[in-house]
Amino acid sequence: MKVALLIDGRHRVDGHLTIGRLTHALPFFRSFSGTYVHRVRSGHLHRLGNEHHISVNFWCGNTGFVEGQAVRCHSKRRHGGELFAQSPERAIHCAVCEGKAIGAGCDGARQINGRHVLFNARV
Repeated sequence: MKVALLIDGRHRVDGHLTIGRLTHALPFFRSFSGTYVHRVRSGHLHRLGNEHHISVNFWCGNTGFVEGQAVRCHSKRRHGGELFAQSPERAIHCAVCEGKAIGAGCDGARQINGRHVLFNARV
């Protein structure tokens, strides 16, 4: 199930690189080369020459690129990642993403281990 994203004002939309903002996306992201599952906060559509790609920003401040398959570059690291509707099995979640997303009310109840939490997202 897709969730509504924040319209992030940190990135300027111009005609050369960033051509649009994402309004909805699947909530979980895992990089092909990383170990953590992050929560998606906002996203952008970019144009590089004739090709397009999607970048997503996480609640912890990191970013990632959505790719259909793992692509290896000259450093032999795989770039990109994929989005998930449900948390992958045995996933290790980024604690900062989880805390901020729960505190902002993304899961409904603003509680972690029975304690009330609050986070006001700055745009």
